[in-house]
Amino acid sequence: MKKGMAGAVILGMLLLILDSGRALRGASEGIRLCLCSVLPALLPFWVLSSLLTRLLWGSGGRVSRFLGRLFSIPVGAESLLIPAFLGGYPAGAGCIGAAYREGRLGKKDAQRLLGYCSNVGPAFLFGIAAPQLKSFWAGWYLWLLQILGAWTASRLLPGRCETTAAVESSSHGDLLGDAAAAMGKICVSVILFRVLLEFLEGILPGSPLLKTVVGGLLELTNGCCALGTLTPDWRLPVAAGLMSLGGLCVGLQTASVTKGLELGLYAWGKGISCLVSVAGAVCPWSLPGILLLPFLKKWVAIFRKPVYNGRNQSTGRTLCYSEKK
Repeated sequence: MKKGMAGAVILGMLLLILDSGRALRGASEGIRLCLCSVLPALLPFWVLSSLLTRLLWGSGGRVSRFLGRLFSIPVGAESLLIPAFLGGYPAGAGCIGAAYREGRLGKKDAQRLLGYCSNVGPAFLFGIAAPQLKSFWAGWYLWLLQILGAWTASRLLPGRCETTAAVESSSHGDLLGDAAAAMGKICVSVILFRVLLEFLEGILPGSPLLKTVVGGLLELTNGCCALGTLTPDWRLPVAAGLMSLGGLCVGLQTASVTKGLELGLYAWGKGISCLVSVAGAVCPWSLPGILLLPFLKKWVAIFRKPVYNGRNQSTGRTLCYSEKK
């Protein structure tokens, strides 16, 4: 494994040396994206949503408690919904990581919340994606699909969050320092992936659809900036799928701001959200059926059987049909 990675790194270094002009073009475009798109769209929302999340932690009203139950948020942590749907990638994950490090969230709760509390934000939707779709209302519909996908993931992911979250934190984080460190990591990842895409564009076939999908799966901003090259029938489904998944670059950014947390449920949550968003984008009439998806979790439980010990006494555990040997 290490030898394979070392070989890939050596190959990358050779490409940078042999075709430095392409590498410089990719890095320059990545820097332009960071300065003109990523930082303006993310930094203000990151700082304000993080600050608001801390100020409102543990002091939710009736509306926030209702939304918290709707999205399976621990009581007292309902303010996490603010960066989840307003902050943009990976602001929601950053707030969850900070709450975990400061002792306000348990590890299991934090890992489950990562599956649906880190989503694309309105600044990115309306500032970058909607202009490429040539429709202002498409941005609103995409936002609705993102919220619906996150809600479905919150109901289908295994386990459930604890009923309460710690109100007092064991430490006080540096808000501006955390934001600056996160922005640095995000911009570095965007630039590196833009260099990679610059080399891949010379290898991939000339299909705009393939280039947009591959580019978006690697780095979301680059993929969404290329949506305008697609035919109208493909723009909305591709945009919905890419923004729900976030891509590899967003995944690495999430990992960098959630040290100590595993991303297994994050990946499952993104997959569920992607399926819901693409289905809603392809066929809006499927939305009523999507709303019934969370009930499948209870339906599957019908196939669970109790587990008994040697004395034919129930152990309180159940065994799913798929787990039977």
